[in-house]
Amino acid sequence: MEVIIPVGVVNVLGCLLFFWVVRDLDRDRLENEIQETRLLMLQAELRAFRAQVEPHFLNNTLNDLQDLITEQPDKAIAYVGQLAAFFSFTRQYTALNTIGLAQELEQLQRYLALQGLALGDKLQYRFDVPESLLGLQVLPGCLLTLAENALKHGFKGHPAPYQLRISGKQEGDELLLVVSDNGKGIAPERLQIIGHQPLQSQQQGGGVALHQLVQCLRLVFGEQVGLNFDSTEGVGTVVTLRQMLRGVA
Repeated sequence: MEVIIPVGVVNVLGCLLFFWVVRDLDRDRLENEIQETRLLMLQAELRAFRAQVEPHFLNNTLNDLQDLITEQPDKAIAYVGQLAAFFSFTRQYTALNTIGLAQELEQLQRYLALQGLALGDKLQYRFDVPESLLGLQVLPGCLLTLAENALKHGFKGHPAPYQLRISGKQEGDELLLVVSDNGKGIAPERLQIIGHQPLQSQQQGGGVALHQLVQCLRLVFGEQVGLNFDSTEGVGTVVTLRQMLRGVA
């Protein structure tokens, strides 16, 4: 009798422990599935947003190329190659959660080069990212979205030249990517909420892409990510993307 009772207690405790472990595993699995579903939904939203933007971008680029073909056919051929490379890479990374920072910068370079087709010398940009950071993983289109926002809204109605600077640095275990411009800046009332919720003003841009960018960043890199805006009207805007360091898995 003295042996049976302890064994019975151990068996009960073992069953309870097994139940708790299974319950925790199921809960973790469910949370992971919910997280993956949310990520897929946000990626779908971003792809849908890109699907709206890219035909407009493509149409403008083709119109610019049409004029260039008669004037500078060799230059036009080079731009056609860059345009094909841009969309080819876009198709490759749409299903990925992260890509290398080097790849993101290459795609941004293609985008800005194509924008320069229409803007010419009015658009001036430079990259200042240490080579040691190029292997780190980032969200596909993160820098392109920030640069695109500057071109569409920061420079709209603002006199040239349009200056963009893309820089990066490491602070402890965090990666900081910075996109700064000399555009018209952001009004203080918008500055407080931009990135935190979609903005509805069509005149100044809805801010939908920035809001979705923040949500996807949090799902991929955790809640500690940040997208900070420092802006002065008539002077320009500095956007800082902060995320945890992540190498190739």
